[in-house]
Order: sequence, then structure tokens, then C-alpha cells
Amino acid sequence: MKTLRFSLVLFLSLMAVYSFASPGVKVHPKVLKAQKAVENASPDDWYTLAKSARVCITIGQNLKEASKWIDRSLKIYESDYNWEVKGDYYYRSNMPEKAIECYSQSIKVGLNKVPGFNARKLQEKILVLRSPKHFYKQRRVFSYIKK
Repeated sequence: MKTLRFSLVLFLSLMAVYSFASPGVKVHPKVLKAQKAVENASPDDWYTLAKSARVCITIGQNLKEASKWIDRSLKIYESDYNWEVKGDYYYRSNMPEKAIECYSQSIKVGLNKVPGFNARKLQEKILVLRSPKHFYKQRRVFSYIKK
């Protein structure tokens, strides 16, 4: 009985030590920098929110918070850039239909607000998501998002 008790105490103490010692997932330094940028941004700084969200989406970390940042960015100001970032978020989250909607909205906003707006990159993203025969282009079109 003493041996069983000793073994149980030893096992529990080792479990406690290892559970506190494990570092878990290491956060990328660019994600930490993005979080700090959002913390220091002014309340109406839509661009910092969108840019920081793009960093997190590109790296593939902190996606829930990136989603919140991009939604806040869109509430402050609607631009082609933050709609594209939201589409990239949906692409990363395996929601191609929502990504296409966001890319289409990005084109619409860009054509209305930006003189000489070039929608080629967004059109390529939509084409890749809609057509399986163009799947080989996916690597080039979405090259900055690591899956």
C-alpha cells in the first residue's frame, strides 16, 4: 500500500512539474509586434488594425484576434485593403465562398474609391477559388499565406 501511495505521489508531482514546464506554442515575434501595434494604435486607426491582422493571417497565428481586428477596421473605414485581408482570413479558415464575397467587395470598393485601381490580383484570387482547373495558380496567387 505504501508503494502504491508513493508511486501515486511521485506520478502526480512529476505531472505537475511537466505541465508547468511545457512552453506550449511559441508565438512568432511578428505576431507579438502586431499585438503591440494594435495596443498602441489610436481608436480610429483602421490601417494598423488591418495590417496587424494581415500579419497574423499570413503567419497563421492569433487568427481569432485577427478576425476581430479586421472587423473593427471595417467598422472604422471601408477600404479595398481591409476587405482583401478579410477575404484572406476566410481563405485561411477554409471558407472559400466567404473569401470570394470579400474579394468581390474589395474590388467594388477599390473601383469606387481608388483612382486607377488595379483589381488583377483580386480577380486571380477569385478565379483560383472558383475553378479547380486553375488550382496550380493557387500557390502563386496566395504565396504570402503559409498553409
